[in-house]
Amino acid sequence: MAQAALDKYGELNSETLYEFGQQELSTGNFTFTEGIIMEEYKYTADSVPDPIVGEGYFIFPVVQYFEGEGRIIWPKRWQEAELTLPEY
Repeated sequence: MAQAALDKYGELNSETLYEFGQQELSTGNFTFTEGIIMEEYKYTADSVPDPIVGEGYFIFPVVQYFEGEGRIIWPKRWQEAELTLPEY
């Protein structure tokens, strides 16, 4: 994003970063597609201040632990186990 702001405005400072964020990032015009875990890191006017969350977008797997062993329960494509409610 910083490089794109520099390319667009010719300088990089808090004002140009803010403008780029408002005009390009939060509108969905600028997205990041070179992530390791996510296919696309993107915001829209409806998602701001958070990125779009879900498969293919911003995501952290949800892991459930029992007896010190973790298993991914979400997202479905990485799922190793079903959600198990603890017994009380």
